[in-house]
Amino acid sequence: MKILIVEDDLKLMIIVKDYLESEGFEVLEAKSYEEAMSQYYTSKNISLILLDLMIEGKKNGFDICTEIKKISEIPIVMITANSNDKDQLMGYKLGIDEYIIKPFNPQILIAKIKSILTRVYGEDTFEIFGLLVDKKKQLISKGKEHINLTPKEYKLFLHLVENKNKIYSREQLLNIIWGYDYYGDTRTIDTHIKSLRKKLGIDGIKTKSKVGYYLEVKNEIKK
Repeated sequence: MKILIVEDDLKLMIIVKDYLESEGFEVLEAKSYEEAMSQYYTSKNISLILLDLMIEGKKNGFDICTEIKKISEIPIVMITANSNDKDQLMGYKLGIDEYIIKPFNPQILIAKIKSILTRVYGEDTFEIFGLLVDKKKQLISKGKEHINLTPKEYKLFLHLVENKNKIYSREQLLNIIWGYDYYGDTRTIDTHIKSLRKKLGIDGIKTKSKVGYYLEVKNEIKK
């Protein structure tokens, strides 16, 4: 899924972005009202906005929230060093979903974001590497285009996504996807991986020489 961060503290921006990307989110950045609104109108499929209250320029986070909530129900999480009740009440009045006070634990922030996304969009739909995956319908799309995968290709990709950064040998993938009673050649995996890379158009499916395959997501440790 795609998340827009509106934050003029570069250090905090980098920290939050790294945590989000480690969870497979695509991150867009803005540090002012103008940049935030430009990103919102020009970018497709933004799922959530992380919004600092005090940002560059004359307009603040409340102004952004007011404009966006006029035209969208996109969830907004407001992040601010300001802890007074008046601003918190104003945020909720404008329709924000969560008000988080700096400093905060990035892991708690991620947990709250995931909870909001699950409540708003459900557990069966998620976005990774710009691809929208609908587990219920077993569909993968990029923008308005549906990507046609075979059942085995879909199952293989979903397994790699759900176990990101974990390396699997060809034999393990054959057993998991095709079953233990399958006696085909392990090169079947190579063929399906090659097809996935071509159809999905992503570079996240990596090869570990003489070991196997994994889906690489930044800042997570391979197991």
